[in-house]
Amino acid sequence: MIPRFFLFVFIASSFCSAQNNLINPRYHLQKRLLAADLHLSVQLEMDSRVSKNLAYEDIPENVLNAKVQVTHTNGKKVFSLLLETSRADIDWLEASPKGEYLLLVTENKTIDFGSYNGPVSVLYSLNRGRLIPVVARNAGVKTEAPMVFMRSLKENWRVGKTNLKSHPEIYSVSCRPVVDALGKDVSFETVYARYYFASGRWHRKIRTLNEVWENDGPFPPRYLFP
Repeated sequence: MIPRFFLFVFIASSFCSAQNNLINPRYHLQKRLLAADLHLSVQLEMDSRVSKNLAYEDIPENVLNAKVQVTHTNGKKVFSLLLETSRADIDWLEASPKGEYLLLVTENKTIDFGSYNGPVSVLYSLNRGRLIPVVARNAGVKTEAPMVFMRSLKENWRVGKTNLKSHPEIYSVSCRPVVDALGKDVSFETVYARYYFASGRWHRKIRTLNEVWENDGPFPPRYLFP
């Protein structure tokens, strides 16, 4: 028979251990991508209680944000990127030129309601062991902005087909409300954007139409994009 004192100590110890696991959750390796010719890998680490498809209402309290690590083949970590959310994913941009590593980092920002939330993907370039956000120059102006893409009820995007000797084109579509000058009437406009690589940089062209679009059917045809 176990003495009461030792039984109490065992139960109390187990309770404290469980509490510590909740307060100090550990990361686990969710995904690893190789850049073999660079002797590097890119890995996604997430809170051990979270998966990339975990429902919003099931996210535990005190959750740790996901992070992306660039690691040398000898195991040394050379770069770290802390994300804004706990649910994430990483993938190489499909059809990228051989020897160039373009990484899509996707954060699942889906919540329980609303038309303008969902997974958000940011394009990065793996350069000298670091992840650098890729920017595109807006056609006709000199402004630049990071290449960010969302999937929601009102937005979507896709990568166009190409060969490995050139960069793929990327198409995105988004629908947004427009309020008149008096703030009374609301209409909708849809922006069709095409991202393409030329003269050593990414460019962005847009076409805006006064129409409503929702992401509940086929992706828009190519001729709608400039």
